[in-house]
Amino acid sequence: MATDGTAGAAMGQPRGTSATRQALPLVLARMTAAVITVVTPLYLARKLSLEEYGTYKQIFLLCGPILSILSLGMVQSLYYFVPRAQGPRAVLLQTQLFNLAMGFVGAVLLWAALPLAAERFPNPTLLLFRGELAFFVLFSLAGGLLETTLTSQGRTRASALVYVGYEILKSVALVMPFLLGFGMKGAMAALAALTLTRFCVTLSMVLSAEGGRPSWTGLRAQLAYALPFGAAMLISIPQQVAHQYAVALSVPPALFAVYAVGCFQVPLVDLLYSPTSEVLMVRVGQLDKQGLGVQAAGLFREATRKLALVFIPTSAFLVLSAPWVVRVLFGARFDAAVPIFRVSVLGIMLACLPLDGLLRARGQTRAIFFSYLGKAAATVPLLALLVPWRGMLGGILAWLLAEVVGKTLLLRQLPRALAAGGPLPALRDWLPVKELARLCVATGVCAGAVLAATTRLGPVLEMLGGREGALLHVAVAGVLFTGALVPLLQVFGLRPIALLASLRR
Repeated sequence: MATDGTAGAAMGQPRGTSATRQALPLVLARMTAAVITVVTPLYLARKLSLEEYGTYKQIFLLCGPILSILSLGMVQSLYYFVPRAQGPRAVLLQTQLFNLAMGFVGAVLLWAALPLAAERFPNPTLLLFRGELAFFVLFSLAGGLLETTLTSQGRTRASALVYVGYEILKSVALVMPFLLGFGMKGAMAALAALTLTRFCVTLSMVLSAEGGRPSWTGLRAQLAYALPFGAAMLISIPQQVAHQYAVALSVPPALFAVYAVGCFQVPLVDLLYSPTSEVLMVRVGQLDKQGLGVQAAGLFREATRKLALVFIPTSAFLVLSAPWVVRVLFGARFDAAVPIFRVSVLGIMLACLPLDGLLRARGQTRAIFFSYLGKAAATVPLLALLVPWRGMLGGILAWLLAEVVGKTLLLRQLPRALAAGGPLPALRDWLPVKELARLCVATGVCAGAVLAATTRLGPVLEMLGGREGALLHVAVAGVLFTGALVPLLQVFGLRPIALLASLRR
């Protein structure tokens, strides 16, 4: 089988410059950044008081949606416009000016809304960081195109280094002020200073690029391309964080810290789901170009089978070992987060179906947009019903049920997208029903056996106590679960080792 470099040379590309080779630094940077962004909150959760950690999570709950929504897809549009431009300077500069304007808008919005947020959450401590957070939002948006500028010009190694470097510096800016005794105020000031530095570097890079001047015509073309994506994010982002707002408005900061821990997202999902969806899009496009679009059903089936082999056992194991996992990662004081964490990790199983990738490959973006609308429409009554009834657990249940609604809406459109104008494919052609059933049975059997074994071993394992005892629980449960599941799947004909080896590519 040809290597990437050989295949690229055969297609007229320079050796070693295939898309997969160019993407490798970004993939590695993404994996490294995922580790950093997980470790930093874990450290802060252990070092800060519950009130301080709750305030920390509320700060980013306020800033995150503003940063995600106000960019309006303009940064992502660089991937389209920069490679097609005679000189990138005009496109980069008009994007920079747009983001700077949106940064001012975001800073004003946060400054104006923070007193109301501090009153409603309720957490008057938030007002102490009003100026620092306004500067953070301003310069985060204004400098938000740094890595994209490099990647859109083919400088993927530089982009990867900048991406990882910034994540490291951001982690240092958050942690060091606490170690030096400056507390949350110092951490927010350091973060604002870091984003200002990032903006200056970005502006310098944009001004040094070759090309002409920005124009209203060019800006209108960018906006026409970017705004549909921005409209989707305007619905998607608030829906995704609505359950956190609902809980934050109903509990004090210390309890919200517990809820935030329960909502901890396993980075494995994003590291596997996003690349799988992107590769699926590319391969479906290649099949359509060759007139072999009917084979897309088989590709989707295979992608689902491989993702399920990772996500279903992972979700089951995390539900099974949730008390020990939470104690290992965050400490015994967050034991109340265990029920929330169990519901949250059930959502991992929904990632078995790469529906949005297939629908985007077939141009069914309206279906994705309407799925966002459906989730948003379902979220409001679910939160209104479940949070007063079940408290914090109701918040995460509302999120999970809304995700199910969104997946269901996408699933309804899938057969028509796979058909691409031809006859609808049979269910067995695009969904590995028998394999999924066998996988679920094998996972359930192994989970039951491990639960029985660890229950018997519990008194012995807990003799260590604290984090060490919890870590031993997780290790023993993991070895027993994996050791039982792999041979059982092999007996069921699922060949897990071969599937994981193919997924690695």
